[in-house]
Amino acid sequence: MGQCYNGLYVEAFVSIYQTGAIFFILAYGMLLPWRVAMYAQYRKLSH
Repeated sequence: MGQCYNGLYVEAFVSIYQTGAIFFILAYGMLLPWRVAMYAQYRKLSH
């Protein structure tokens, strides 16, 4: 397929900074619904 650059297949398509940004956005995208669900559970328990 593509030439392996520096042992990392991902770096053939995106830079290491872009990869970090993608994971950062992914983490925030997963964190927000989890926080909302935890808050909803807390409200259900406390009332």
